[in-house]
Amino acid sequence: VILPRHNSPLVLFVDEIDAVRSLPFSSDEFFSAIRETMNRRAEDPEFEKLTFCILGVAAPSSLLRDSRLTPFDLGARVLLGDFREVEMRHLGLGLSREKRIAEELISRVYYWTSGHPYLTQRLCKLLLENPEINSTAALDELGARHFFKAGSREEDDNLVFVRQSLLASTKRLRDRLELYRCVRSGEEVLVKSDDQLLHELEMTGVIRLADGRAVVRNRIYERVFGLEWTDRILCDL
Repeated sequence: VILPRHNSPLVLFVDEIDAVRSLPFSSDEFFSAIRETMNRRAEDPEFEKLTFCILGVAAPSSLLRDSRLTPFDLGARVLLGDFREVEMRHLGLGLSREKRIAEELISRVYYWTSGHPYLTQRLCKLLLENPEINSTAALDELGARHFFKAGSREEDDNLVFVRQSLLASTKRLRDRLELYRCVRSGEEVLVKSDDQLLHELEMTGVIRLADGRAVVRNRIYERVFGLEWTDRILCDL
C-alpha cells in the first residue's frame, strides 16, 4: 500500500517492542515478516526504500520464543546514551533564572542524574514548578523530597520501572540482585561480551557499562536502590 506511493525512503518505527514478551501468543512471526521484507530487497528494488526501527528496553534474543530464528542479524544495534553535561547546559535556558544561577542548577542536576534523560527532565520540571529554588542546597532538598521520601520507589514512574525490572521474576532473580549488590558496593565488575546476566542487569537501567566495568548509573539510583534495600530483598527471597 505505502511503497508504491512514495519515492523517498520510508522508516517504520515500532516503539515499546519489549511489550511483545507479555503477549499471550508468540510474536516470532512478526519479526520473521520484518526479516522477509529485508530479504525481498534481492528481488524487488522497491523494498530498498524500507527500513524498520525497533525501539525498546530488551535484548533482541529475549524477544523471540524460538531460539532458532535469526531475524536481527541484518540489523544494527543503536545504544542511546545519557546526556553529556555540555548538552544539558541548553536546558538552563528554560529555567527562567539568571544565567549564572541556571548554570549552577543544571550542573547540580547533572551531579545527581549523570544525564539520565527522564531524571534530568524531571528535576528540571521540579525547578520550573518551584521558582524560589536558586541554590544547589535547595535543589538537593527538592530532589530528596521527590526521589528519596518513603514510597518514592512505588510512586515515581521511572523508579517504579527500575524496581520492577530489577525484581522481575526469573530463575536468575537472586543472581541478578547479588550481581547488582556487587556493583553497588563498588566492587570491580568487569564487562565480558558473553556475560548475559550483566547485560540483563544493564537492561533494567540501574547500571551502565563504562570503560570496561559496570557502575551504578547515577547518584539517585545509588540512594534509592542502596545496599539496605538490596539486602532486605535478598533476605526475603
